[in-house]
Parts: sequence; structure tokens; C-alpha cells
Amino acid sequence: FDQTGAGARLQLQCNRKIFGCENYFLTGASFDWAESYFSSGFYPAAMGANYNNILIPGFGFQAQFAVPGFNDFAGLYLTDTFSPTDWFHITGAMRYNYMQVQLGGYGVNPNGSIASTAALEDFQPITPAAGFTLQPLRAFGIVEPELRDLTFFFNYSESFRAPMPDELVGANPLNPVILPMAQIGDPSLSPVYAQTYESGFRGKLPQEINWNFAFYRTDLTNQLQFQQTGHSAAGFFANVADEQNQGVEVMLQGTHGKFSWFANWSFLEATFQNSLHLVNTIGPVSVQPGDRRGGLPEQMVKVGVSCQLTDRWQVSADFQYYSSSFLYGDYANIYPMVSGWEALNIQTYYNLTKWCQIYAFATNVMDLHYFNSGLISQNVFTGAPNGGTIEPFLNPGSPFGVWGGVRFQF
Repeated sequence: FDQTGAGARLQLQCNRKIFGCENYFLTGASFDWAESYFSSGFYPAAMGANYNNILIPGFGFQAQFAVPGFNDFAGLYLTDTFSPTDWFHITGAMRYNYMQVQLGGYGVNPNGSIASTAALEDFQPITPAAGFTLQPLRAFGIVEPELRDLTFFFNYSESFRAPMPDELVGANPLNPVILPMAQIGDPSLSPVYAQTYESGFRGKLPQEINWNFAFYRTDLTNQLQFQQTGHSAAGFFANVADEQNQGVEVMLQGTHGKFSWFANWSFLEATFQNSLHLVNTIGPVSVQPGDRRGGLPEQMVKVGVSCQLTDRWQVSADFQYYSSSFLYGDYANIYPMVSGWEALNIQTYYNLTKWCQIYAFATNVMDLHYFNSGLISQNVFTGAPNGGTIEPFLNPGSPFGVWGGVRFQF
């Protein structure tokens, strides 16, 4: 896999009062270009007694596909923030997006024939955004030191994600592909659209403590979903799902002398919003509105503290907790979940000079054994000849580890 990319930005901004009120205007353009080339193949092999691969004499390497890809992504955008008073600010934004994905090359069909992977897709959505901030205490002339800078905010935005090249060439159910690469020419895919709402309060407390409390919701349409075909990792992409991600985020951070600290808590509810039929390695699954997405824990906690021991030496530690999550492929939420897990990490660095720094960090200091994700599938080595035993395949978390090094900055 080879990839090359480049880009450019041009931006203009203007601060000029309108009707005697503060106004900030910004406009610009961007262009990004990327070229990629990926290929894949295999050697025919047999499985040994210890489940090891044994190459078959007389059979050489067999190419499966070779796909060059070219991406062009251009955008024109503008944003304006108008402040009728010093406690009320209104913001509006708009962006025009143009994306072109071009593919070439060839792939091998399941029947052994050669097929072109050539494809050309254009996407031209316009994505708006708007919002406002309001400081209610200042609006009514209330001076409250305990809640200084209390701010209410509301934001709305739209965004999109165009299908990636490996999704575009892996969208044909008749020609399943192996992730993460893909092969044969396929039907078109639609971009994924997102509408996001965010609202909440933020402010400052005594002792230099910043806080933030926010609600958010993102509605996704045309979500791309990879569906397996048969008892393997092969499958295809399709625009099948509507999803909703909503939750709450709470943040506290502050400083006290040589210490700085932060504490974040978030709650996420990521669910399907339509009735549909998906396919995993076990077979078809009926999904109902409200079923949760796999691999996404509902709760996450991060707490950290740093101490500036000297002008040159800093030590910090952070603790992370993630609640249980459903397995990938368990679209109907019927199998046992992956248990929640936590980890403690420590970092330190020392500045020898203004351009040379020594650093070290340790992960999972308590050396806890946990699984951070998993998928539901069939173990083909058991339960034969009926296709294997249905069981979770779990991904172990990182064990205790220590790293160190030297950074040079010029």
C-alpha cells in the first residue's frame, strides 16, 4: 500500500463593526489531493496439524487485485460572528464541498475471471452551520463571582463523509471483499450525512477552575455498514442504516500551584434508528430501532493530574475507564457484552535544553488483564462439520509497557 498527499489553504479574515456592533468575518478555500495504490494476493496453502500454514509445492503467488486511486477534495467556506452586545454572539457558516474519487486497475472475480475496478464518483454537498452564545447573568446585570463567565451555547451543524475508495470498490454483494482492501467494480454508494445539535453551559469557578456541561445529538443517514458473507471476513459495503448518537459530556479542569488537573465524564447512546436486516458471519440479523452499535461503550471517564516539579521536569498521570460494550456484529444485542475496563498511565519529561527533551511513559501500570473490544463469529476449528461454534473473539488490551526516548526540536 502506497499513498501520497498534498494540500493548500487560503484564508482571509476581517474585523469591522456593522451598525456599531462587533463583527468577525472569515472566508477561505482549501484543496487536498491524494494518490494511492494498493495490491493484494496470496499463496495457496494447507493447514497443518498445529494450525500452521504449509505452502503447496508448484503453486506460486496469485495476485487478487491492483487498484490505483485518486482523490480530489476542494472546499469554499465562509463564517460570520455578529455581536449585538458584549454578552450575545451569533455565528453562521456555510461550506461548499467538491470531492472526486477515481479508481482504476483490476481484480479477480470469485469465478477466476478478470474484472475492471475502474470507477468515478463525484460528490458536491453544501454543509451549513449556525449557533449562538449567551451570558445570561451579564444580560441582566447580575454580578456573581462564583459563576463568573457563565455562558449558555447552542450549535447546529451539518457534515458529510464521502465513501472511501475501499468502500466504493467493495460494494457489490456478488463479489465480496476482504477488509481493509477491496476489488471488483461495484454499484455507487451515497455519502453519509450527519446533523449535529449541541447545547449546554460553560464557565469558570474560583481557584481557576473551568467547567463545561453539554448535551449533544448527531443524526446519521445513509450510514455505511460492512456486511459479511458466509463464515469468513469477506463481505461488502452498503448504505443501509440510520443512526443516532446522543449523550452528555461533563468537563472540569484547573490549576493550583505546581499542579494542573482535569476530569472528564461522557455518556453515549449510539443506536440504530430504522428496522433493517444485516448480515454477520453467523447469518442474517433483524435489527430494530434502539438496538445499540457494537464496540461503543456507554460511559467513559478520564482523570489526570500533572505536577511541574521544577522548571524543566514534569510528571503526570491519567486514569481511564470504559464501560461494557456490545460485540461487533451483534447488531441485535443478544450476546454477552465485553466487560468494562480501566487503565492507569504515567508520563514524565525533562528538558535538558530548550531544544532537547528526555521523556518516558508507562501504560497500564497496574498490569490489568482486559479486553477492549470483540466480535461475534464462528470458531471453524470446533463444531465441524456444522460451521463451527458461535463464540466471541476478543481483542486483548495493552499490557504493562514502558517507553522512553529523546526529542530534539529546532
